[in-house]
Amino acid sequence: MSGFDPRPTIPWLPTIPLPTIPLPTIPTRRASRALLAAALAGVLAVPVLAASDPTAAAARRAFDAARESSLAYEVVEHLADRVGPRPGGSPAHATAVQYVSELLTSWGFTVRQDRVSVLRWQRGDESGEVVAPVHQRLSLVALGGSVPTPPAGIEAELVEVRSFEELSGLGDRVRGRVVLFNRPFDPALVAAGRADDAYGATSGLRVFGASRAAAQGAVAVLVRSLATASLRSPHTGIMVYEPDRPRVPAAAVAIEDADLLHRLLAKGAPVKVRVRLASTTDAAAPSVNLIADLPGTAAPREIVLLAAHLDSWDLGTGAVDNASGVGMVLGAARAVQALGPSRRTLRLLLSTGEETGYEGARAYWAAIAKPGDPGGGHVAAIECDLGVGRPLGFVSNVPTANLAPLADVVAAIHSLGAEITYAKDRGGEIETLAEHGVPVFALRPDPSRYFDVHHTAADTLDKVDAVELRENTAAVAALAATLANSTLPVVPPPAAAEAKK
Repeated sequence: MSGFDPRPTIPWLPTIPLPTIPLPTIPTRRASRALLAAALAGVLAVPVLAASDPTAAAARRAFDAARESSLAYEVVEHLADRVGPRPGGSPAHATAVQYVSELLTSWGFTVRQDRVSVLRWQRGDESGEVVAPVHQRLSLVALGGSVPTPPAGIEAELVEVRSFEELSGLGDRVRGRVVLFNRPFDPALVAAGRADDAYGATSGLRVFGASRAAAQGAVAVLVRSLATASLRSPHTGIMVYEPDRPRVPAAAVAIEDADLLHRLLAKGAPVKVRVRLASTTDAAAPSVNLIADLPGTAAPREIVLLAAHLDSWDLGTGAVDNASGVGMVLGAARAVQALGPSRRTLRLLLSTGEETGYEGARAYWAAIAKPGDPGGGHVAAIECDLGVGRPLGFVSNVPTANLAPLADVVAAIHSLGAEITYAKDRGGEIETLAEHGVPVFALRPDPSRYFDVHHTAADTLDKVDAVELRENTAAVAALAATLANSTLPVVPPPAAAEAKK
């Protein structure tokens, strides 16, 4: 999860108040924590469809099959341990594409690889240090897309701000200096289980900070790592240079180092830092989107999409971000396939270039859009790109009330322990489909620990909880099976309905 579409604040809305029903027994060694929490909160007040209902039965069978399978974890393990970091356009990404392509082909999916040009950026050597009033090494990493410093580095006095408004207020005092954007995550949002909203509230500083500071004469930028926790591990991520503004080097510093710099500045004496970055950029490198179809029978032109990005940052092995999402998509697709032919076509999109600006997703949407049908036949899309935590359900651009006509979807998903919650806008791989009126559902595991390792060297397989991975895969499988086998149209978001009037 990255790019320059920060996740917005999600307006959590109550579910439709219908009679409460007994919870089903799920035959696994550990009951779904999301299901139990939701039951205690009374949010699963949705009637269960009769066992004879074919769509609800399919959802439950897919749920059970995915939850009892180790397939998703095996995929994550292979991508993390056997392939490793997978920047778009890299040899490792090509290896990952080959592995997944061969797997899907062996299952009988129709597989293709669509060419995409992506930003090819490499970080090179990097270092930072405080040179006055004391000498201290800084733990930092270049932000993706950053220009390099001169070989000897940049040495300059430091100024600190928490926002673009504070930066603007400094005026000419920024000229010739290094700007430190030092805004921690909002602890109230983190405590409320909304770390993804805290990320969205601060990510603009990382994405656009270099250009905003350069416009006022800054010579370099440091950004406090966007993180919920740290063992002095800096978090990288994409940054964007705005047109017609100078390009200055940009790096993220570990939380502990941002706090150190803050304390030194608070003493009143000037603080001087030196930063060295040796990054390089190729404007366009060849890569591919991997697309796999399981054709439908009754309505093959109606597409239900499962999306995840296959690329990762270069520091860790991309286990959490986003091998876990790839594993969920493959595990869910295999569970739906095991049910037999679906009414609608189930399509997998494993995109490239997400970390450098959604290049693969943008290329996919441009290719599928048709005159009079900008959604390209997609009736719904599901995205997996928030790591692995206890499953909380899905965020959708379709308000809860608008799902009422789709009783089979709502009841099956809720009765299996997942809550569909409304958000008017959201970023991500499926945003373009949402903009064209396609109902989208973003899997939302508990994000409380996701930003501990997000975009760091600590994003490795040991951070993936195998049980939580199975639970989230099961929730995705249940929703995918429901959407792929429903005989009803999926209700569009209200904005899309208004646009067609």
